[in-house]
Amino acid sequence: MLPYRNPVELAHRVAYLDHMAERRYTLNVGISALGSDLQLFGVDAERGENRRMTLDSLDVMLPLWNEGPRDMQTEH
Repeated sequence: MLPYRNPVELAHRVAYLDHMAERRYTLNVGISALGSDLQLFGVDAERGENRRMTLDSLDVMLPLWNEGPRDMQTEH
């Protein structure tokens, strides 16, 4: 569930797991729709905040893996 994780930390963790799995790691992502989780983390799904947060996370993670470290700015 990308809305609940720091994308830089998660990108690092996924890259490490992929390395340990010899490039066989598969990452599955979700936007989160469980009401109790949304309430716990204060995410407004009715206004699509969970979707925007997921896209923001992917916008951070993908360039980190493909281009390396750099300065980034996102909505969240």
